Amino acid sequence: MPELSIIVPVYKVEKYLPRCIESILAQTFTDFELILIDDGSPDRCGEICDEYAAKDSRIVVIHQKNQGVSAARNAGLDAARGTYLGFVDSDDWIEPEMYQEMLHAAKSKGVDLVICGLNHYDESGNFLFSELNEAIECDGQALLLSLFSMPNKLGGCIVNKLYLRETVCKPRFFSSIQYAEDRMYLFNCYQSIRSAIKLPQSFYDVLEREGSATHKSDPSVPKKMIAGSYQLYQMSLAHAKPVANQALDKLLDDYLVHVPKLRCILRQSGRNPFFEVAKYKLKMLRLVCSAVLQKSLPRAKLHGYLLGCLRL
Repeated sequence: MPELSIIVPVYKVEKYLPRCIESILAQTFTDFELILIDDGSPDRCGEICDEYAAKDSRIVVIHQKNQGVSAARNAGLDAARGTYLGFVDSDDWIEPEMYQEMLHAAKSKGVDLVICGLNHYDESGNFLFSELNEAIECDGQALLLSLFSMPNKLGGCIVNKLYLRETVCKPRFFSSIQYAEDRMYLFNCYQSIRSAIKLPQSFYDVLEREGSATHKSDPSVPKKMIAGSYQLYQMSLAHAKPVANQALDKLLDDYLVHVPKLRCILRQSGRNPFFEVAKYKLKMLRLVCSAVLQKSLPRAKLHGYLLGCLRL
């Protein structure tokens, strides 16, 4: 049985996939299985996966019909056998010492989760910025609260993390959700995690490319961002009041961030944004009024969100 399972969903990344795979195979820690899930990619991705698998016995390839990134990750979770678990996106890459350092931290500190920082690059290979470079130790409650913190000092993505698989083997990704699926998965995982450590080093390299889902000039993107945040808020209501309150705070903040983006995209496409924006303003106003009645957020924040809602 391998010590580590690394899950990589693959779809339409023929240009970037070899760099991703080679960065994983170049890890200084070698006792791992690399699970590549070809999610019905129409380019040569499936062939590339098979070519690498023929050269390295640590690689497992799963070919399936296109079902989306969440279904691909779930297939990887079903196949994973490692004591620890990691995720890498197929257009990103990782530093050679990433998993060796993170595994050492997990075992020496006795924690269920290890997190590292992120480096961001453009498509020309230019370094953009680094983030999450602070050393932090926290428990499960702090992990849940971090998902709704602004900024999130632990990161709301799944890829900069090493998980003890037995603590996160039951949660699955929501296949019907296209945005915020990382945070929803983490929300369910964090309920089983007892302790975590954040390393100050940035071992994970993110490619910022225009063709990625979050960079599309499509009105469905901000709508789905808000829908994901709203579903996460609904999930938080079953938990302690501090978690639910912080989730509401994050949801209201997401309205203020994504509704203006929706307005801008609609105007650029020649559509009148009035009714779409009015719908979101009404939803936000209802949430603010409910928060006032329940005294679930500080008065200053509610006042700020009310003014922001009126200005949308």
